[in-house]
Amino acid sequence: MIGVVFVKKKRIIAIVCLLVLVGGYFGYKGFLLFNYRIELDEEKIEVLKASGDIINVTTNDYLEDDKILEFEGVTYKKFDDNFVLKEDENYNPSIYPYYSYYLLEDNSDKYIALFKVGRIFSAYEVMTSSDVTTFGFSFKGTNKKELLKKNNLNNDFDIYKYIVDHYDDKVNIFSSKDKIRLNYLVKSYINVAIPTSKISVIDGDLKGFMYNVKDMVYEVHLMDEESSYGFSFWNTKDNSYFNQDNVMEFISNVHLK
Repeated sequence: MIGVVFVKKKRIIAIVCLLVLVGGYFGYKGFLLFNYRIELDEEKIEVLKASGDIINVTTNDYLEDDKILEFEGVTYKKFDDNFVLKEDENYNPSIYPYYSYYLLEDNSDKYIALFKVGRIFSAYEVMTSSDVTTFGFSFKGTNKKELLKKNNLNNDFDIYKYIVDHYDDKVNIFSSKDKIRLNYLVKSYINVAIPTSKISVIDGDLKGFMYNVKDMVYEVHLMDEESSYGFSFWNTKDNSYFNQDNVMEFISNVHLK
């Protein structure tokens, strides 16, 4: 009889311990879900639904020297039309300078189209930075580089491919700790740093992505192992000089250093 009572007590203790462990686990997960709750802006959701095209780029290696322009070791083809470089607009040349080229109307200072090329902050830098005054959000003490590495997000190409494939992912109490934190990090980045524009991923000889802002602005980000570069193509409201086809033809003539 005593043995039976002892066995019952052991079972009760085991059940109580199990309940405590389960309660602690789900309590912790509930805390994570509350602490890292995040919703995407509705406008961002709508443009991301239309995003995700993969643009394969094959670079042209046979440009004549007199048709090549250069910015900090990055080379690109001259425009066929007479774009004018405004050198006085290159802001703070010691920190991420850029070049601006304008296509002007005949006998006028008004421009038809604008092209800019320059160094830029990478998405990876933004996501892993703790400087909230610069980037507008922090990630509450998590090792963000390690979190990205665990999910094979090692550069901007990986990050943007993940964004267009997983922007609508949901997390719940059964999601892993890393999944909950990554969901918060990615959606915080989308809300803060991504414009309301369609995103295409660039693959092939060059890696990167492109924003298309209502066919008015095409902004291409390309990266090598050391740096990220931005190429911006601006139309005016009365002209549509740039389109996706001629932008990508231009990009096929870009060579990173």
